[in-house]
Amino acid sequence: MNDLYKVFEKLTWVGQLGFSLLFPPVCLLAGCWWLTARRGVGMWVYLPGLVLGLALGFGCFAQFLRYCLREQDKEREQNGPPRSGFNTH
Repeated sequence: MNDLYKVFEKLTWVGQLGFSLLFPPVCLLAGCWWLTARRGVGMWVYLPGLVLGLALGFGCFAQFLRYCLREQDKEREQNGPPRSGFNTH
């Protein structure tokens, strides 16, 4: 049962990552569409909106990657043999 729980936990994280990557660009592009359709702003607003959305998505990915690496290190410390350094013979 514990293995099944870990599989579902990983699938949940994949879904969350996908949502975190797609939501900022889509939300900002929707805001750009609203600005052009309702407020009469030019089409130029799409370019900064897309760049900012992709930058926010990349920031979410970087944060997720740091979390995964931190969890992997914790898991290695719990399950693996003790690490020996260069000076410990």
